[in-house]
Amino acid sequence: MKRYFVNFGEGFTAEHDYEPPMIGWRVIGLAEIREIRARAQIDSLVVHPSKINIRIGQTFSLKNLMVTAFDSNGKVVKHIPFSLAHEKIKSIIETQKANPELIKGVKSGQIDLRISSLVPRPDGTYPVAFIKLNIR
Repeated sequence: MKRYFVNFGEGFTAEHDYEPPMIGWRVIGLAEIREIRARAQIDSLVVHPSKINIRIGQTFSLKNLMVTAFDSNGKVVKHIPFSLAHEKIKSIIETQKANPELIKGVKSGQIDLRISSLVPRPDGTYPVAFIKLNIR
């Protein structure tokens, strides 16, 4: 079964290990993506935690995530742009353009959040990481 996702934000992996990812709405310009693609190649994205549990009415900040990009040698690559999307099948969360880093649980259920690199691998495919979001 094909799954559908709705984009609700963009961001960059952190510049330093102690910083959260930068997340916003339309924060990445085409010229900046081209420049980053010219200087960097990545092989994978890793996101921690890979599972989030929140209650109905509770808000979670995606700035609490650690989003890390790695090259093919396992070395961390900093300041890599990514897109944020949520699974479209259920309206169990609420997102806002004004604060895309915040998600609010509005109904009980489970969906996936998808983080997709905007920098491709050497083979032209784009690394993706998923987060299970449980709302109860």
